[in-house]
Amino acid sequence: MSSRVLRVPRDTGTVLVVVMLVMITLLGLGLTGLFLTNSAVRMSTNINFRNQALVVAEAGLERAQQVLNDPSRVPNIPALLAGSPPPPGHVPPPPPPGGGPPRARRDGHPPPAQRSPPWPT
Repeated sequence: MSSRVLRVPRDTGTVLVVVMLVMITLLGLGLTGLFLTNSAVRMSTNINFRNQALVVAEAGLERAQQVLNDPSRVPNIPALLAGSPPPPGHVPPPPPPGGGPPRARRDGHPPPAQRSPPWPT
């Protein structure tokens, strides 16, 4: 009778650990790439906004130079600083009855609906 001893390999599970470490490393690299790409998109957007603001500011300066250099248009500086009165014969429109329609909110949403109070009047 031959006696055979079953050998159990000692490295059971090491492949699983190595594969898990490789997957975690690849996940970290992927997330880093995603973060860097997102940051680059935000930076380019901010650069575009800055360039647009610069172009608009330069156009405003050019327009102001044109207005100030026009000899036919000499502004009355003291009247501008004091606030000019309305033109003669100007009558402001009367307010609408009942306070008028509800005004739109500044954030662009419609005004809240008018509801009657929950108690009897």
